[in-house]
Amino acid sequence: MKNNINIMEVIFSFQIGGSEMLAVKIANFLRMSGYNISVCATHSVKGPISDILENNNIRCFAMDVNSYNWFVRRVRLFFLFKSHNIHTLHIQHVSMFMLCYYPAKLAGVKNIIVTEHNNVNFIENKKLTVKARRYLSKVSMVTVIHDQLRNYFIEELGVKKNKITTIYNGVDIEKYTPGHKDVEFLRMHKIAQSDIILGIVGRLHPYKNHLLLFKALANICRKFTHIKLLVIGDGQLKNALVEYSYLNNLDNNIIFLGEQNNISFLLNNLDIMVFASTTEGVPMALLEGMSSGLPCISTNVGGVSDVIINDNNGLLIQSGSVDELELAITRLAKSEEDRARLGKMARRTICDKFNEKYMLNNYLNVINNAPMISQTP
Repeated sequence: MKNNINIMEVIFSFQIGGSEMLAVKIANFLRMSGYNISVCATHSVKGPISDILENNNIRCFAMDVNSYNWFVRRVRLFFLFKSHNIHTLHIQHVSMFMLCYYPAKLAGVKNIIVTEHNNVNFIENKKLTVKARRYLSKVSMVTVIHDQLRNYFIEELGVKKNKITTIYNGVDIEKYTPGHKDVEFLRMHKIAQSDIILGIVGRLHPYKNHLLLFKALANICRKFTHIKLLVIGDGQLKNALVEYSYLNNLDNNIIFLGEQNNISFLLNNLDIMVFASTTEGVPMALLEGMSSGLPCISTNVGGVSDVIINDNNGLLIQSGSVDELELAITRLAKSEEDRARLGKMARRTICDKFNEKYMLNNYLNVINNAPMISQTP
């Protein structure tokens, strides 16, 4: 081992999610770099994420705190940190930091780094904002995934400028690389080689606003029938979305693929990637699509404008606008030249700025150089 310092990643759940997958990448990178690393999920039993980690010889602890009262859950966290002599915690999300801070401080943890992906909960819950201000004054370091979020933490949550930094999400540019459509895959899903294939990747959740895309597609398909949409992901809205597609005669145009592990393969079968979200950080799926050389259309929310420069490496539309989304899809569906130009620039953007190697080295630098947590009780 590179040193005897014990580092623990703290995540919400061992189920698949954006911040959980980021923690997997960081934990694997730290292990390969010679550090003692373990991972704790506060709100779940073991699951797919712990399977991935344990296959790579990373210890996992499922705390399932909802099964215990306020006092017991903190006592359990205290004994976890104390018994494993944890020196540094890297915690995904401020809410998890507020749960872990006092157990960690009492257990002798020296450094706590918090990574946040969005500010939706703070905007919607003023009490949480007040509480976050108090706790964040004690943190070693905060990292956020885009500059708008950094400004929010400084201006609204009172984080000092020298205690916060932006680390953009990054993707494996060798895994997510431009490729070719798979003829057998197209045949299996009854997709003609002349069809324009759209894709949307993400949970079937209200924030992802799949319905906006479905509405735009309903309008487009009245004029063009050679368009297919692959819906990759699962979630609470699946039944409602399936029903909408049936009632609007889209069941021959929309293919629900559910949860998938072969995302890089699926992206190589798309012509256009679409994001209709009402709120985002910097979506990993967007970076993966751009790295794969896809022209991407996205609502201009969260940190998306840090990635997409409109009409340079993708198209930005106003959140909630069916008309703008319909126009953007129609434009790219009609122009192979536009698709090729935007896809080429998208790939270049990811290689230059959102490379996973840069991201992981930036996290390692923060973990190695974060100051001690506040001694204020």
